[in-house]
Amino acid sequence: RSASLTLASSRRFAQQPSHVNQAQLFLNDLVVAVSCPAPQPWEPKNQCREEAAGGRFASLTRKKKSKSSVALAQVAATENETVKALQVFFERLAQLYQPTFPTPYNWAPVFFQRMKNAQDIIPSPKVQRLCECLDDIVCGAETQLAPIFTRMMDAVREFHTYVFTHRQDIDNSLLGMTASTSFVAEVNKGKDVMRGSSPYKWVAGELSVPYLVDLIQEWAVMPEELLVAESVRQFATCLDDSLKTIAKGRLLLVRYDREQGAKDADEAQYPLVFARVKEDSRGTSDTLKAYFNPQETEQDVVTIPRSSFVLLPLSALSHMNTIKSLSKSVEDYGDKVFQDLTSYIQKQADDMLEQQGVPIKLVRRAQQNDVTLFDKPQLEQLQELLEEVSQFKSQHTAAVLTSVTESSQKCLKTFLNKVETGEVHMFPATFDSQMQQLKGMDFPQFLKTLIRGYYGACQCALETLRLQRKELLNGTSKKIVTDWYLKRIKDEINEFLSKQNYNSTAVSANYLEVMPSDMDVVRKNLEIVQTALAGEGSKKLVDDLKAEIYGKLDNYVLNIQAILCDELGISQAVFSIEEAQKKFEQLPESKECTQGRGKIISDLFKDIKYTVRMKYLDNTPTEKGGLEVVPVSGLILGRLCRIENELKTVLQVWTNPSPTPVGATPTPVPTPVAVSSPSPAGCSPTPAASRAAVVVTPPPTSKQHHPNVPLPPVPAPPTADYQPT
Repeated sequence: RSASLTLASSRRFAQQPSHVNQAQLFLNDLVVAVSCPAPQPWEPKNQCREEAAGGRFASLTRKKKSKSSVALAQVAATENETVKALQVFFERLAQLYQPTFPTPYNWAPVFFQRMKNAQDIIPSPKVQRLCECLDDIVCGAETQLAPIFTRMMDAVREFHTYVFTHRQDIDNSLLGMTASTSFVAEVNKGKDVMRGSSPYKWVAGELSVPYLVDLIQEWAVMPEELLVAESVRQFATCLDDSLKTIAKGRLLLVRYDREQGAKDADEAQYPLVFARVKEDSRGTSDTLKAYFNPQETEQDVVTIPRSSFVLLPLSALSHMNTIKSLSKSVEDYGDKVFQDLTSYIQKQADDMLEQQGVPIKLVRRAQQNDVTLFDKPQLEQLQELLEEVSQFKSQHTAAVLTSVTESSQKCLKTFLNKVETGEVHMFPATFDSQMQQLKGMDFPQFLKTLIRGYYGACQCALETLRLQRKELLNGTSKKIVTDWYLKRIKDEINEFLSKQNYNSTAVSANYLEVMPSDMDVVRKNLEIVQTALAGEGSKKLVDDLKAEIYGKLDNYVLNIQAILCDELGISQAVFSIEEAQKKFEQLPESKECTQGRGKIISDLFKDIKYTVRMKYLDNTPTEKGGLEVVPVSGLILGRLCRIENELKTVLQVWTNPSPTPVGATPTPVPTPVAVSSPSPAGCSPTPAASRAAVVVTPPPTSKQHHPNVPLPPVPAPPTADYQPT
């Protein structure tokens, strides 16, 4: 049989023989009875048991490291429960296969069928517990073996061998499945990390006996066992693949084309498919035999060259102990067809809505909550239109509903036929639930739910805009945006200085009372700040912050304009501050700007004008703003100047202070002067200056401004129209 037919047959879930169905029920009861203790590191128990296990299975056992007799008793109790469950399991098998249990026995179909029926996988901790207890039984560690174990020792050994060799995905849920891109990237990343952190840097040709002897002696004197294990693991990671013996049962990622067979591992255009090694393969062998079929039947064995696969690390699946986590490691066509059907129905719905005059772009913005108060009238109209369309009462909408249903059912039927023929693969652990979900899809209801979801998104967006309008009118939004950009400036400056090796702990908060521990660090900090003020680094900082902050202020002003248009009855397309101001002055409320609706509208005008002035000052460096308007660049450089002046004050106060003569009056220490940026007279605090209290310690020089921040004469004022960036 060809390799492609092998992979196709691997996913045909034919009816299993009756004895396999019975055995999987017994196995499921065993799995349920196995206790899951906290994982502990594996290690051989003693040399006698190592030899009894053929030098192979004793590595499964673990040392019980408990600090109390209670913990030891709990571990022993869980082991006894598992041994009793194993005893019941083999007794039931002996009754099923009377008079003699057949050996050799293929356990793969039993585990696979159990997983399918239970829709669950056996987690790694339970596999470890089974291995541990079976190791005790096989190696004769149990002082009083139950008669069933003695009578069925061959079957116990085979079961033990299967469990140990199938520690990775014991249920064979991955065999024949295509590995997902994210899983392959994670595996490759883990290998790169191990190689990068390993001290062993050599190629296979450089390996020698003296080198290995020195290495073994080095491991022998290591104080910690875990350190030895980590060193050996790093050494094994660096081994060339040609030196490794690939053990039976290891999982592979094979570069495989389902029509042409195995390909070279570097040919990335072909998918990586999960397979399992059939038998031990020596490093000198050019090929190995592997199963792609979860049933692991002899007629479905595929021979693949060593250049076609990647060996999956033992730890790659150790953290995947649930179906949800394990399903992420494969490309599941069941999920894909569900997504395709969903996308198709959504596209048909969007086309239908556009023909009905619904602006889909506005719907998408409402779903992402990316709307402004200018969108409020359109959203209200859109909500009414969606409510009408969602009834599907018109002839056109009813025809679309019928067409979408028929097309979706045809697409689903084609996919299900491909599943039946083995042309596409679905994750077997979730196969039944996915098939039930796909076959039970109600396409008309899905389309209706989608339209109602659009309606709900518009409703939520309108509620958000109503709340936003309320916060704009009561000043909450102004406080939020002001506090945000002042904190943003502070944080960005701190991060900028930190990257220049600025020591933020060199000067304490009460620096006039507590002398710094290291004045050289203070001088170094001062040099960094002065360099920042004079260099290109601060220019980039200012430009980046201006772009970010003014972007948010633009949105703030747009929302204010929307409120003014609504309050004053002005069209959004022809809005200007002058025209809006004139219309406001014609209202009776304009005569009372100190209270009520008149005060609210007046404050909104002042906020717009203030923000326009801020942008003009930043875009016109020769303009002088005065203390009533502080642009973003002024806030940034002002904070840097404040830090510079504080450092200068510290050096002035604490560098060689002159002693005060007896009886003389001490020279007063300069105190910080609070310089706030006031709002325009008669209005509420503005977004830029209401909460920007810049504390500036007077520098030792007589200059009032930093020499690198000139303030030339004032040019002509800007126009009042606001043009948001």
